Amino acid sequence: MALSAQNQWTYLRTLSYNIPEGPPPMHITGYDCNFDGVGYASMDFGLYGTTIYTIYGNSGGPINYNSKATVYEINESTGGMLVVYSDYGFGAVGKAMVTEKKLGKVYRFGTYQGIPAFRVLDNTGNVTSLVVHPWGWTHCFSALDENHLYSIYEVGYAGGIHLILYSQINGVGTAIDTLPNFYTPKKIDFPATDRGYMSVVDEENDITVWKLLRCSSDLRSWDAIYQTSDPIADFVFDEVNTGYAVVRPGIIIKTTDGGETWDTIYNNPNQTLNRVDVVDENIVFACGNNGLILRTVDGGAQWTQDPFTSTDNLDQIIMFDKNNGYAMSGRNCYRLTSIAPDKDPQFDIAPNPSVGATKITSRDMMKTLEVIDNTGKVLLVQEVESKEYILNYFPHSTGIYFIRVTFANGKQNSEKILFAH
Repeated sequence: MALSAQNQWTYLRTLSYNIPEGPPPMHITGYDCNFDGVGYASMDFGLYGTTIYTIYGNSGGPINYNSKATVYEINESTGGMLVVYSDYGFGAVGKAMVTEKKLGKVYRFGTYQGIPAFRVLDNTGNVTSLVVHPWGWTHCFSALDENHLYSIYEVGYAGGIHLILYSQINGVGTAIDTLPNFYTPKKIDFPATDRGYMSVVDEENDITVWKLLRCSSDLRSWDAIYQTSDPIADFVFDEVNTGYAVVRPGIIIKTTDGGETWDTIYNNPNQTLNRVDVVDENIVFACGNNGLILRTVDGGAQWTQDPFTSTDNLDQIIMFDKNNGYAMSGRNCYRLTSIAPDKDPQFDIAPNPSVGATKITSRDMMKTLEVIDNTGKVLLVQEVESKEYILNYFPHSTGIYFIRVTFANGKQNSEKILFAH
């Protein structure tokens, strides 16, 4: 079934970088600009982040590296963009945006000289700072609620690099588990205090395997619940046991038993899928390359493709319901909004009750007019081709009847009429 014309994906904006002037041009070695991502706390408020790395030095002198990580608040109601915070200096790095729709918040994580830099924006536009874990570089983050935060962070010492699962429960932080050093974590998702999931790339024995892991109830160990030689682009758990994952190039898999078993619910090797997002137990969206938007309204039994306005490679999708959400392609942002359907054209009947001649008037061009009894039988069909018509008709019996008008645009509307002596 095609997407209703009342729900349309439209181009919203492209975020441009604000390149600093920096030192005199003769001293500049170069710029490296990263787009750190976008997140939405609601349809009205979002965050956009950029990090600009400046490399410069005097003639014959040492090369210096500075960076500026900036986050902008976007008010989609007004279209305004406001810088809500910015870090500048060596080691200022933005990382990513994590949208927690159930909380109405967006979390942004990064580092400043090795110290975690976390901010949270709620759906009223308030931005606050968080201390999530000790010194180190964040790889993944998940917020179950405002009192239960989880992160995978990296600490590098002379003895090597350690990846640690860290939790902050009711303001108390605890380092829980050190991951194997051949894991590269990509994403974590905690749908409950005693249940977490993680996607990783396993490089053990020079063999690359993508895995989905599930933690024990005490969060101190992880077991593989799915693995493949193909990249796992994304996964999400709607609740403790029901989850979806994207396996490239174009596969979507689903579990309803916490990962014990997985079913392939979509498979198109000619498409490249990048992200999946869940609205509820039945409504799921996925996005991919060449402007690909997929949706299901029955939990994955059937999928349809939304018409889209470009062939951009979409790498993020955030849906608030089946008619409202955002899709992103690099710095380009698109919005799906629900447009109220046009009302059927109206017409007036006078007099009503009628004893014979009846005047039918409309602001829209009428094409045909029908008189119908209460059994649905059509008693009269009259060509009109006008905005006004005098109906000289009286049925055999008095009572309630219906006048149905077909308009020039093909729409129809009906009104009751009482024919009386």
